[in-house]
Amino acid sequence: MKNIIATWICIDDKTNGTYFPSAKGNSADHSVQDIYWRCICTFFWSARFHHPVADLALFSNQDQMPDIENVYLGEVLKKLGVKIYVTPFEYITPAGYYGEWRNQFYEFSIFNFICNHKDFDDEDGFLLLDSDCIITKSLSPLFKCLQEQSCITYRIDYDVDHNINGNSRKEMKAIFEELSSIKLDDFPAYHGGEFYASTIQIIKKLVPDFKIVWQQLLTRHSAGLQKLNEEAHVLSYLFFKNGIEGGQANDYVKRLWTDPTTFRNVEQKDMHLSIWHLPAEKRKGFKKFFLWLKNINFILDTTNNETFQRRIQKTFLVPGIPIRHKPYYTAKFFVKKVFGY
Repeated sequence: MKNIIATWICIDDKTNGTYFPSAKGNSADHSVQDIYWRCICTFFWSARFHHPVADLALFSNQDQMPDIENVYLGEVLKKLGVKIYVTPFEYITPAGYYGEWRNQFYEFSIFNFICNHKDFDDEDGFLLLDSDCIITKSLSPLFKCLQEQSCITYRIDYDVDHNINGNSRKEMKAIFEELSSIKLDDFPAYHGGEFYASTIQIIKKLVPDFKIVWQQLLTRHSAGLQKLNEEAHVLSYLFFKNGIEGGQANDYVKRLWTDPTTFRNVEQKDMHLSIWHLPAEKRKGFKKFFLWLKNINFILDTTNNETFQRRIQKTFLVPGIPIRHKPYYTAKFFVKKVFGY
């Protein structure tokens, strides 16, 4: 039994590229892909910093590593002990399926790949995170919880009418009922797709159900019917179908929005979290941290935990915004209000 900490990147070509709002560009553009590569290096450095012996895994549909800021990422990942699994993208949504994040269904290609690979045993604990996450402390309590529960999830309790990437929970209820032929007494839970944690055995249980619902979704799309648009909708359905209530991961992870000119939900108590998901920091915060890591040559023992904690708080503005940053955000808010950007 081992614990695996993983993330992924799916490189889109011009045919499959879609607009990524938080990266402010098309996923087929190298400049956008570089944003995610910086996140990946930062993610794995933070994982290895807190876990000297854990298995680290990157899933990608290509085996070529880029050079960014005069840094060869293949060498960095090798230094950090990251194993790279070249995983084909099997579940590509048809053109027009949904406008954004088309490659999010790559997660299910990863699950299918794992089911047939000798490196992954049924009892292994598997944690798959989006690359724009920072691991702030040891994940040992999380993996202990995972082994006790077999599967833990990150639940986000949106209002039933709140639009979540094209579907509200009220609409998800109707879709779930049609897909499963089961009448629901309540609105289904929404489980965030940036976090997945279970044993490999649970993945093997979910994949056959996914393959069924995948065909159902393609049929519904062809017929113009309402469908599940992104991987979190589908994960939520798979958890519902298998009686997994989830929510345990809320003690360890949170989607932190850090930009006060758009939306900020950071609280002092977030400091206890083991994982910060920082979607608004992809372009700037992660680049700053990447450049800091470059300056220390990505060497782990050049810093200590106290320095690390100060660095991530300063870089990602958690839990608070320093006074010296206030003029910048005031000006940014004004520009957005006047020019709509």
